[in-house]
Amino acid sequence: MEVVENVITYNISAHAKQRYAERIMGKEDNLDVNRFVTLNEEKIQTDINKLINYGELIYQGKQTQKDGKSNMIDVYLKDCWVVLADSRTKNVITLYKIDLGFDEEFNKLYVSKMMEKLNTYKEVLESTKQQVQTESNTYREMITDAEVQIKEYRGMIKNLEELCVGYKTIVDNNNVKIAQANKDVVDVVNTLIGKKTF
Repeated sequence: MEVVENVITYNISAHAKQRYAERIMGKEDNLDVNRFVTLNEEKIQTDINKLINYGELIYQGKQTQKDGKSNMIDVYLKDCWVVLADSRTKNVITLYKIDLGFDEEFNKLYVSKMMEKLNTYKEVLESTKQQVQTESNTYREMITDAEVQIKEYRGMIKNLEELCVGYKTIVDNNNVKIAQANKDVVDVVNTLIGKKTF
């Protein structure tokens, strides 16, 4: 007997209860569906939760709706039965059987092959996540190193800017020296020729 650990009890939406009556119990008209749901709520709750707890959680993530909004869903698979539930509210949205219009053996073979493909893609996803994490960590270290160098270079640039300001002051002062030396020359010439202004 299979042992189920960490049993999660999901609430069952009215829609999912109706789908249970139609798809599992074979009820066809609305009156029969509603009568069955009313008389068997506890059984429906128990059976759908068994599908979940004995099934396999094959996907948990966003699913985009027709209106463009996305919900976080849990997708469970038990044999050929799919149960969709809201991840946050733990509310079963719907359930249905994978039926490709052939016999049960064909459906099971299809599910088996698709699960092999899904598991292969999940392995690729995990490998890609690890590779990206490693690569991202390397680049984060490089960014940190570059930011340290940028800070050092900014300090050097600030020092160079301050040096340039000092050198400009010296250049400006040198022009004053030239102006003063020129004035001295003009003063001597004025004195020599006896003129006060030139």
